[in-house]
Amino acid sequence: MKYRYEYGTSGLYNRICYRYKNEMLIIDEEEARVVRIIYDWYLEGFRIRGIIDKLAEKKIKTSKGKE
Repeated sequence: MKYRYEYGTSGLYNRICYRYKNEMLIIDEEEARVVRIIYDWYLEGFRIRGIIDKLAEKKIKTSKGKE
């Protein structure tokens, strides 16, 4: 993985990450707000399934627009 990173052949660094716009890693403030909410829920004791349920309840979609 380190080799592919150094030579720019790793697909990991080319994916669009949640809260960033395009590959240049520019923070998308609206999505960053969602990340902060998720983090807060985690600190409150919610686990993955609970966070997923809360996101669905609030109709918050994934970074790719899926429910």
